[in-house]
Amino acid sequence: MNLIQADASVGSQKGQELVYSLLGSRVLENIAEVTEERVFRGEPRLDRASPRQVFPHVRFYESEPPHGRFPGHHHSWPELATVIEGKLDVAIGQYMYRVQRGDWLVANSEVPHGECYASRNTSYRLIWFELERPYPNLHLTEYRSGSGYESFGVFGLPQLPAFLRRSAAQLLGPGWPVEAQARMHLLRLVNWIMELLDQSLHQKPSRASEQILAVKELVARSTETRPTVKELANQVGLSQNYLSSLFHRETGMTIRQYSVNHRIELAKSLLADPRSTIKDVAFRLGFQNPYHFSNAFHRATGTRPSAYQTFATAHPAK
Repeated sequence: MNLIQADASVGSQKGQELVYSLLGSRVLENIAEVTEERVFRGEPRLDRASPRQVFPHVRFYESEPPHGRFPGHHHSWPELATVIEGKLDVAIGQYMYRVQRGDWLVANSEVPHGECYASRNTSYRLIWFELERPYPNLHLTEYRSGSGYESFGVFGLPQLPAFLRRSAAQLLGPGWPVEAQARMHLLRLVNWIMELLDQSLHQKPSRASEQILAVKELVARSTETRPTVKELANQVGLSQNYLSSLFHRETGMTIRQYSVNHRIELAKSLLADPRSTIKDVAFRLGFQNPYHFSNAFHRATGTRPSAYQTFATAHPAK
């Protein structure tokens, strides 16, 4: 089972090599040095409180603009992150912290959170793990003086095996595990991801992978009408049941989930145009009605299309 890159903003080979390198170096170092004092979970920490009073506009928070002092970015799944380079300010809930390389961050579901530079002439890099989504993933974010904020794509993971679901529950639960247990859970997670990356980087694509890629390309070409599993199966010469099983095994998600996610990414581009209406976007992308589109968009991004469009048109990508 290969690691699947769901966002092509970074080339597959280059992006996977970068993640593999960081997991095998900086992230393993952070795991070895983890202590409870280096974990930030939205609780008061006077020793590491940020002097910042206002959360700035951050371009890759397209889902919602910041609200007052703290960001409004939130979603229905928890996130785990670690600082692999530099120093930055992080808001979790009602608290803002000054964090640095080696620190770990936990933002529980529906808790507003966000990251921003400590000062304009600094830089940082974070790796994020989203483990309890229907389709787990990890991604990189960074800030560089002179070039600003960037997100280095989203790398989709297969469904977590049972032993890793238990580890994720411990790391994202109400209390952080003791140091030895935290290291064990984190090492299990990182080793599993590195094995997937190693397989993806060094094995030739299988026939099954080629068939899944063909299905993805068919979905990408069908924006206004969503092809049925039967139609896709006929195109690649497989039975419906086998294609459904194969697609889920290879990607960790159903064909329907993949199709919706693909259309949501297209919707983001369309909503960035102030001339687009939510109704037009919904029907252009083959949703039954604007209400169905709005709910699907909210489930995928954590915000409504109207809020996304307001922010995206006010802060166009450079």
